[in-house]
Amino acid sequence: MNVMFIFQNVINGVTIGSIYALMALGYTLVYSASRLVNFAQGEGYMLGAFATLFALVAVPEQSPAFVRAIASGVAAMVAAVLLGWATERFVFRPLRNAPPFIPVMASLGLAIAIENTVLNLFGAGFNNVPALWPLTGIQMADVRMSYVQLVMLSVAVLLMVLLDRFLRSTLPGKALRAVAQDPTAARLMGISTEAAVALVFVVAAGLSGVSGYFVALYYGSVNFYMGFQAGINGFAAAIFGGFGNVKGAIVGGILLGIFEAFGSSLVPAEWKGVIAYVLLLLVILIRPQGIFGEALPERL
Repeated sequence: MNVMFIFQNVINGVTIGSIYALMALGYTLVYSASRLVNFAQGEGYMLGAFATLFALVAVPEQSPAFVRAIASGVAAMVAAVLLGWATERFVFRPLRNAPPFIPVMASLGLAIAIENTVLNLFGAGFNNVPALWPLTGIQMADVRMSYVQLVMLSVAVLLMVLLDRFLRSTLPGKALRAVAQDPTAARLMGISTEAAVALVFVVAAGLSGVSGYFVALYYGSVNFYMGFQAGINGFAAAIFGGFGNVKGAIVGGILLGIFEAFGSSLVPAEWKGVIAYVLLLLVILIRPQGIFGEALPERL
């Protein structure tokens, strides 16, 4: 195992790990505000990826790359955000007074329904996504970073910074933190917990849509099952870092991406999807509170 092999896998791992971090942040936001887990979040990722495909096919190939990039990115965001809004409004909100496992199971049922609908409409095979940027990239010695990876990582980091600023420096963000800290006290202060929960569902869905957009461009194909695997990876990353912890979600996502990158290089490709499950099981057995769970278990 030479140095270049290590560097290349770290780059690949951090890049895809940034996507897992965005997915984990979505779980963290929803859990912090509602104390519930939305298992339909991965389907926002999948719908965002399919919306990217449809937009790239619909926009003329002769159009400038930035026009196609913006159009497909907006399509991915809109598709995912609409799902997030609908999930909160028509699934979680009517069940807000039910036992916690009821809305969680309802979200799982919604995820299965969406997945099977896409399967019936588009089949079980992979649908190829038109390339948006050149396949070339930055290369130093034997270490390479494609343009898609560079843009993906840059946007993911930017979104993480913007989310942190939003939570710490804006009134809606402070309201979300207050709801996460103590919902009863937040209500007494005049904060609408219902509006706060609706907002986090939309923000989490937007993060899923962006993730699906970049993964569609990165791998060059989409399929009906991709949302389930992405949801599991994001959930595993959130638990790894400490469920309900923003910093933990980011660190957990990056570390999961790095483990997966090295694992994919050392084991057959068909075992790649097992890595997140194994890591999830180990964390639950060894340190169920996650890396940062003790410091900040359930707060933004």
